[in-house]
Amino acid sequence: MKALLASYGRGLVTAFIAAVAIWACLLIVLPQLTMLDKALKPPRRALDSSVVATVIRDAQTCVSVLKTYRDAPEAPETPDPSGGLASPSMGVMAVPGISDATLPYILQCDRASTESRFVRDPEAEPETLVSLHGLPVLKVDPAASIAEQIVQAEAVADIARPLLAQLIADEANAVPYTLDNFGFIFATRAIPMSLETKALEDGEIVNRVYDLVGLRFERDGVTHVRLTLVTLVRTIFFAMMATLLALLVCYPVAFNLALASSQR
Repeated sequence: MKALLASYGRGLVTAFIAAVAIWACLLIVLPQLTMLDKALKPPRRALDSSVVATVIRDAQTCVSVLKTYRDAPEAPETPDPSGGLASPSMGVMAVPGISDATLPYILQCDRASTESRFVRDPEAEPETLVSLHGLPVLKVDPAASIAEQIVQAEAVADIARPLLAQLIADEANAVPYTLDNFGFIFATRAIPMSLETKALEDGEIVNRVYDLVGLRFERDGVTHVRLTLVTLVRTIFFAMMATLLALLVCYPVAFNLALASSQR
């Protein structure tokens, strides 16, 4: 430091140190803090309010589609698979009480239910708006008439709105940081497969390695894999291999370039 001050002066050395500090903050510290902030906050789709909001949107979409179908001059014999909010099934469904009327399968009506599940540990008992918040069991009956289905969907939306307002307020006042995201890294997923496929998968070397380190195991005859952790391990492994390859290739070149000229 004394040599730098003697050579360049206090002002230039101070400016240089400040530039290095700003560079470190902008390119190293701030990105790391941003990544840590995102890692400690649950994704929006995992919030309870997001689940309830989705139920309300599905119920409103269900009502809109049903009203459009009800008010159509002539109900089509088969649903249009090229667009729209209705998701056609393998056929059409006759609606009781409406002569010569058919109603396509509507995905949003099927999902408009107080029994929609919250995002929780897949190995734990599933929790719904009914079990967690005490709402009554409400859903859209596909066998009911269009008018009855509209009333049922509106009831689902109406009973979920106060809960959504309460959850939004509770989440706004709660500490936003949690370690639950790291728990999802170790979560397991069941991978159903035929006996032939399972035999092929078990014979692969990489899967044998996963079995040894606990990334893959079998329970009740079903193969379970820690998919997120496997992805993380593979990413770290390939990053280490790329770093090692760069070191092996670049270091000898840099070393020879450094010796190719005089010390001055």
